[in-house]
Amino acid sequence: MTADSAIRRHLGRYMTEVRQDSGILQREIAAELGVTRYAVSCWENGRRAVPLEAFIRWCTFLHITPGDTLTHVLAKTRRTTS
Repeated sequence: MTADSAIRRHLGRYMTEVRQDSGILQREIAAELGVTRYAVSCWENGRRAVPLEAFIRWCTFLHITPGDTLTHVLAKTRRTTS
């Protein structure tokens, strides 16, 4: 597994966890970001990278900071790829 795919996978898992803990559906995120539910699903499953603008808006919608999110994801990625 490449570092990029590991980061996508961990980011997707974390964003899914935060979204579900907030009681928000994929379709609600999709509507907020102006994308399809399929795009959100691909991001959450790590199949596609989240565009930066969408990532920032997603974090804002979920009331989390992009910096804290990336710190969490990078730490998780380092632990699993080391």
